[in-house]
Amino acid sequence: MANKKNFTYTLSVLFQFRIVMTVFGLFFINTSQADPLKFNGFLTNTITQTNHSTPYIETKEYTDNVNYQSGTVLGIQMSKRLDPKVSFQAQFVARGAQPSDETPFSPSFDMLFIDYKLQPNLNIKAGKLIPNTYLISKHLEVGSSYLWARPPVEVYETSYSLLTRVNGLEVLYQKNLGNFNLRVQPYVGRINETLTSRTTGTLATINSDSLFGGGLDLENNWLRLHGSVMLTDVTMIDGDGSLMIMRNVALYSLGLQAEFAHWIVMTEAVSVNIGTADFDFSLSAQAPISALGQINIKIPQQTGYYTTLAYQFERFTPYITLAATSSSYNQDLNPVVNAIINQFRQEQHSVSMGTRLDVTPSLALKAEYHQADPISGTRGLFTQLPDNTNDLKLWTLAFNVQF
Repeated sequence: MANKKNFTYTLSVLFQFRIVMTVFGLFFINTSQADPLKFNGFLTNTITQTNHSTPYIETKEYTDNVNYQSGTVLGIQMSKRLDPKVSFQAQFVARGAQPSDETPFSPSFDMLFIDYKLQPNLNIKAGKLIPNTYLISKHLEVGSSYLWARPPVEVYETSYSLLTRVNGLEVLYQKNLGNFNLRVQPYVGRINETLTSRTTGTLATINSDSLFGGGLDLENNWLRLHGSVMLTDVTMIDGDGSLMIMRNVALYSLGLQAEFAHWIVMTEAVSVNIGTADFDFSLSAQAPISALGQINIKIPQQTGYYTTLAYQFERFTPYITLAATSSSYNQDLNPVVNAIINQFRQEQHSVSMGTRLDVTPSLALKAEYHQADPISGTRGLFTQLPDNTNDLKLWTLAFNVQF
């Protein structure tokens, strides 16, 4: 079995390598008429430890053991202008944290698209894209591009925050409005992702064939206002055979970032409403769940938000972040159904205090203390109910490099 897994992983890496070679081939077409190939890279590495043996955050699973791997991200950004109107961009990433621990640092493309300039203020992109969902969606993996050691988990590490990569089309329209620049970015496409199911704890795949949304930004040299909406249908197949169909998923976000004198203020709120989902548990390997058969369940609405205040002096930028996540509550008379509903409820509040040190223009060091308290009888952002009732304490050292 181990040899089979290693062989499958090797094939996956070779397939990704073939894609990279294909990309390079595209980059070098008509080199006499196009700009040179450009490379940029980034590395984020964190050292973390909590005071709980119960893992915290599904995608990272931080515990009371020192963790050097989960927060590690290595990325290569490639771009090439093929002619005055057409360019090609890609972002190739390897992460220490994967839905399956069997394939850490499995390489993948976060972005891979052609950008065509229709007019000076109008572009269209086609391929694998990162939609403008959150304030820092476009550069979420580039740790040196933002203030925190870790983006606020109540917005960026919930069950629904994985909706960040789309295969499809995106339009970018820009216009000057006085001292402000307006950007509108509608998109359509589909998603295909892997995650750990909250109902069965198994590895699950999610697919969407009908997705559209858009982001809107209004900004000048000290203020940025952001809003976005995403509407999609999602089919999720758990590793145990269970099926979940969500036909009316709606994600909304609002954000603000302001910088004046040495002060920085950021605030953001994201709400996800799934509504009623269709479940088919008949093929589940877990007897209490398979006995449910086919059933409709109203999924709690989830909302996450945070506010960060920072002060920058010389190379140091200390900050404090207050954050929370809450959900609606609907109770079912069937205790098994009620337990499934509770799996989707993530409620907690937290405070994070840290500082960023810009050692050089390309190297940033960060330290952060994060304290969180699950509330309303939920597990918060733990993977299961924590083994003790003490508040979570998470210590982080982060190293961010651009090259």
